[in-house]
Amino acid sequence: MRPAADRVSDAPSFVRRFVIPTSVGLGVLVVLFRTYYGSWYVENRSVHWLLTDVVGALYGAYLMFNVFLIYPWLARRGARPVERVVGALAPTLFWCAKEVVRMAGFFSVGESFFFLLFPIQFNIVLMAFGQIGICEIGRRIVERRRGDAEVRVLTALPVLAIAIMVLMAVFTNHDGGVRYFFLYNDLYRYLFLS
Repeated sequence: MRPAADRVSDAPSFVRRFVIPTSVGLGVLVVLFRTYYGSWYVENRSVHWLLTDVVGALYGAYLMFNVFLIYPWLARRGARPVERVVGALAPTLFWCAKEVVRMAGFFSVGESFFFLLFPIQFNIVLMAFGQIGICEIGRRIVERRRGDAEVRVLTALPVLAIAIMVLMAVFTNHDGGVRYFFLYNDLYRYLFLS
């Protein structure tokens, strides 16, 4: 058996297991964002619409489902649980920060953060947490199949994340989202217009 010092040196570095996958995940979001918004300045109408439609669809899809790409990559690189969660949430949190800054140009700081409870923004954040739960359960299933019989597939946190995502998605979209939208507006009036 090798000494403990040799086994520790085999562990991937922080940069390799966390910084690189997280940076690439953020970089893809930034490139898609800049390309989409930059495409509005393209004067050729055909190229403009092609860029806005194709890149806009990719930007939206990546924003909603990036966790399914980043979390498994972090797990394969040997990232610790907290690193996997933070790395997988990084693009969503970056996007939230961008939305708050964008709204702060028109509204107060409190109203700008409140904007994150708007149905679209709120569901994107919830989806990220739920997808982390799905990815973690998937990671555990793979570990179990590889022979680690001690791995428990279903534990409280991943199941809770998925359950909250599903319940809140049903709540925010029930009746076409009308009830949540009115609740959002009533709470906005109470907090900021009273």
